[in-house]
Amino acid sequence: MPHIFFRERMDPLTEMSLAFFFSLVISNLLVDFVLQPDHWVKDKNENKWHSTYLYRHGALAGFLAFVPTLFFYGWFLAIGVFIVVGLTHLIIDGFKAQLNGKNGDLATYKDVRLFFIDQLFHLLVLILIWRFIYGLNLTPLHPYFDEVTIYNVIIILLGYLIVLWPGGVFIGKLLGYIGLKADTEKKETRDNGLKNAGTYIGYLERFLILSFILANQYIAIGFLVGAKAIFRYTDQRDVSEYILTGTLLSYSVAIIVGMGVVYLLCLSNPFYLCTSP
Repeated sequence: MPHIFFRERMDPLTEMSLAFFFSLVISNLLVDFVLQPDHWVKDKNENKWHSTYLYRHGALAGFLAFVPTLFFYGWFLAIGVFIVVGLTHLIIDGFKAQLNGKNGDLATYKDVRLFFIDQLFHLLVLILIWRFIYGLNLTPLHPYFDEVTIYNVIIILLGYLIVLWPGGVFIGKLLGYIGLKADTEKKETRDNGLKNAGTYIGYLERFLILSFILANQYIAIGFLVGAKAIFRYTDQRDVSEYILTGTLLSYSVAIIVGMGVVYLLCLSNPFYLCTSP
């Protein structure tokens, strides 16, 4: 069954501008979820503005935003983006650490709330940067690739990045907040289960679901759901509730992101994955 989305293709300038914006989003997700070790986070929460890792993190955020800006628009704007993103990221994370407790108030409503507020402010900064550059009506520099290739690659990379790392962090924080994760980890230890097995299973299932959606193989998702239901069965009610909640959250994240990726791909090339309803 073909995907249901249909739009006329965007003009190349808008397409490249959106590709630039989503590349900035990728840089933010990389610096916050992939390239930030746990001991950096712990040190920031303990030492607040005195943490050297806070300033390293801000510099890394600026550098990762500098790279796509350099590719799309050249040195002048790239240096400006480096300064703006680096400083704003440092300030936002500094205030977040200040509001957090010494240990980050893990698995609490406050931590979950600050997590979303932090990411919202980072996204707002990127939107403002994108709107400013888009308003300049500049022609992006892309001598080696066409607009469709660049746009599609960035959208697909963004989709996989979200379902693997930010999606996993979101699910972990939510499960911790509702009080399921800690008891389950103790039971897994007593039962000699594989360490972090649930985390890696979550990575794999979200990766597969997104891949199945992009390949238009929705039936395969049903087989995946059935297989996990069999192999993750347990007669302990609290563990079963944890597994069920985590699984449904994981599937929901992957499916929502997958449909969003398909929609964005259809804006670029409506006849590749999409047909009119």
